[in-house]
Amino acid sequence: MKDDKQPEGAPIEELLSKAPHMKEFLDLLPAWYKESDRGMALIATSYLEDILRRAVADFLVDCKANRDLLEGFNAPLGTFSARIAAAVALGLISQKEAEEAHRLRKIRNILAHQVHVSFEDKGVKNICHTLGAVGLDEGEVDKNGQTRYGPRNDFSNSALKLINTLVNRFLRKKIRKVRLEPYRDE
Repeated sequence: MKDDKQPEGAPIEELLSKAPHMKEFLDLLPAWYKESDRGMALIATSYLEDILRRAVADFLVDCKANRDLLEGFNAPLGTFSARIAAAVALGLISQKEAEEAHRLRKIRNILAHQVHVSFEDKGVKNICHTLGAVGLDEGEVDKNGQTRYGPRNDFSNSALKLINTLVNRFLRKKIRKVRLEPYRDE
């Protein structure tokens, strides 16, 4: 089974000169690749959740109500699930992206809340099987010539693809902010 180690000798400086918005994400990768199953899932989904928080916050008017919706104890949009739903409702992500984020979230929850579990656990493996290389068994090659290397790799590839998509969509340029004129009695 191939592991998902960080590629060596990647031209990081060249990439950052063309895409400086990727620095924060690229800084996560060393920890991502050396983490346990649980750690990698937590890093990936925490970062996805934060991207969605920032995208929703940038879309809304910058005010205390915005912060109250997104942050703090019992904030209505304070969970990963709620942020996914808000991002879909605001048209910031597609339904397909939301479904993938929910699958990643479910895997994260299993790994975070059970003591003796890994990507090889049947329940986790079944969800991972729905990520990316759908319908392929380990070692099989998909229609694009990519070999499926197992559930940890499926999770990692799916999370990396979604993070890359969202970072490029939201962090490269700020989301347009909706600004309404205050209501005035005439």
